[in-house]
Amino acid sequence: MKKLIIISLLMLAVPLKAQAPTAITIPSWPDVATPGLAYATAATAWMQQVQVNENALVGVVNQQAAQMTIMQAQIATLQAQLATLIQPPPPPAATSVDLTAFPTGPLNGSDSGIQWNTGQWTATGQGVAPAMLGVARNFVLPTNVTMTSIAVQCMTQSCVIKFTDAAGEVLSSPTLTPGSITVLNTSWTKPSGAVQVSTPSSPATDLRLVQLKYQ
Repeated sequence: MKKLIIISLLMLAVPLKAQAPTAITIPSWPDVATPGLAYATAATAWMQQVQVNENALVGVVNQQAAQMTIMQAQIATLQAQLATLIQPPPPPAATSVDLTAFPTGPLNGSDSGIQWNTGQWTATGQGVAPAMLGVARNFVLPTNVTMTSIAVQCMTQSCVIKFTDAAGEVLSSPTLTPGSITVLNTSWTKPSGAVQVSTPSSPATDLRLVQLKYQ
């Protein structure tokens, strides 16, 4: 498509081929000394030739005008196609995953497009919680998407939650009030890949991941 448009532009850059000039015969005005009928006949022929010349010139002008109209339409079409090509692609649609809807029990492998690994997470009905203490925890988002927000909850005591993605971008929560669901917006700009989760100030099993959004 791009090659076709470039070739078309190059073709438009070439000036229109010049039309061969229309042969115009310029008659001589009849000699005023020509008597009567002969003079009138010669004058009539002269006027007819002038009319022929005029019609020929009008034809040339109309032909050039038609070519210009076609060329302008081609330029407008190419400009529209180029405008479409240079527009950035629309951002991918946002995806929201309700983690409270997962069936209760261990999360192993992939669910809702997210890779939860094995033995790291469990679904509680209130969200997704770390399966046990002392285990490094992460989840892996689909390829080339970015986590935009995550809703979290600390169940029994205040806590701070930290998320770090594969690109090194970090999201740290303020100290969260127990029992309250808090939405954390990431402001991340790179594909997230594997997101590591830690709770430096409280037991990991007190954490619930409630809802996750990415795009």
